[in-house]
Amino acid sequence: MSANSFEPADSFRLRFEDPERFAAAIPGGRFGALPLAPQAFKAGIRFTNFGGGVSVRAVSSDGAMVFRSELAGYNPPSIVYILPSLIGSAALLDGREVNNRSIASRIGGHTPVLRTYGLYEAGTVTIFRETFREAAAALMGHDYGAALLSPTTTVEANPARISQLSALHHAAGQLLTLYTPQELESTALPGVKILRDRIVAALVSALGELPMRPDHMARQLQTISMAKIDRFIEENQHKPVGLQEMCDKTGLALRTVETIVRSRTDMSPLDYLRRRRFARAYRSLRYPRDNTTVTHVALDNGFLHLGRFSIQYRELYGESPITTLRKARGY
Repeated sequence: MSANSFEPADSFRLRFEDPERFAAAIPGGRFGALPLAPQAFKAGIRFTNFGGGVSVRAVSSDGAMVFRSELAGYNPPSIVYILPSLIGSAALLDGREVNNRSIASRIGGHTPVLRTYGLYEAGTVTIFRETFREAAAALMGHDYGAALLSPTTTVEANPARISQLSALHHAAGQLLTLYTPQELESTALPGVKILRDRIVAALVSALGELPMRPDHMARQLQTISMAKIDRFIEENQHKPVGLQEMCDKTGLALRTVETIVRSRTDMSPLDYLRRRRFARAYRSLRYPRDNTTVTHVALDNGFLHLGRFSIQYRELYGESPITTLRKARGY
């Protein structure tokens, strides 16, 4: 994962062939991307900063993945509205199935986990709380505090409202081809301000038609526990770890770990740990040191059977580990 600030100075549109660089470029917190598809990794980000506490971003991938995040603690206080399936089929967000009608709200410090199954694009709208309150009061006659005070809400909105919001989200991305980042953040461009206001209005309208029901407390506790699991793996990324050590250090029973990891990632804990170890091996081969070898990378990540490591690596990344290493060295 990599730390980022809430509002970078510039809007941008980028494509990636490396999951680490992809995750590091996403603004708004610390993120990790764990590819699950047996093919070359391809992903993209588009980020449009309208200024004044309103920004939209979209992340896309050509294959299945587990997308982990630790949202930043925003200043001023803000809320992130997630459109988890702008393009693609249903996915899992924090263990709950979501689709192209879903809107989820999260705040800084929360750790959503998105599990996708193929080609997809997920989007977010990040907005200052006061900006949202003012817009809601003007459009709906009240500030609609429930949407802000229940920050782990997931709802299915009117398809027409979602279609409108998705179209505006896409239009925000198209602005990146028309204006410089500095122009986008300038209030002197009426068209940009109009689009910004339309996005906020569409979001308020989509949420304002629905009773906002916060997720059950048990789901929130699952989110906290999944964050503990991911934090443990991150802190021990330089040594192979097993389930017993994970349970001991996180204070979670094995059955709890199995339930949470499977609900969030659709994988067993052992499979999830193995994928994370492969991701670290891939990173080591993609950015090698002078003395890096495939054997050392495999052993350093707990893979004792080198032949099996190579076979499974090829299945995950579409090429052998030695090919990844040679490409990184320009051979």
